[in-house]
Amino acid sequence: MIDEVISQFSSLQPEKYYDNAEIVHLTAKQIIKDFAMFGLDIQFSGNTEFAYMELMGQMVESIQGLLQHDSARLFALMYQIDLSQTAVDKCLGSSKNIAANLADLVIRREMLKVLTVKYFKELKNKD
Repeated sequence: MIDEVISQFSSLQPEKYYDNAEIVHLTAKQIIKDFAMFGLDIQFSGNTEFAYMELMGQMVESIQGLLQHDSARLFALMYQIDLSQTAVDKCLGSSKNIAANLADLVIRREMLKVLTVKYFKELKNKD
């Protein structure tokens, strides 16, 4: 039983859900919540068609500011979002688009959190 659950869960791919309005809204809500914990204002218009670019632009600006002025708060934010140190270090080691790469990681991780909760709720409801 547990092997089946792990197999199904590990096959979740966030990219498949970029067009799913419910998942996009929940992901935006999670991003807004996590950034707000660190005094960073992220807003979402509700337009799921342009959600990625809308959220990405705001997060890049916030992350760029943290990179330049408050790296401790940036690392605390990344920890709160539950990004692996390895993934963050890989982004920081790249010479181009550090803030954009981190923002993309954030979107993917936040969406994966949303999908994880949804998956296990559905699994629980089946029992």
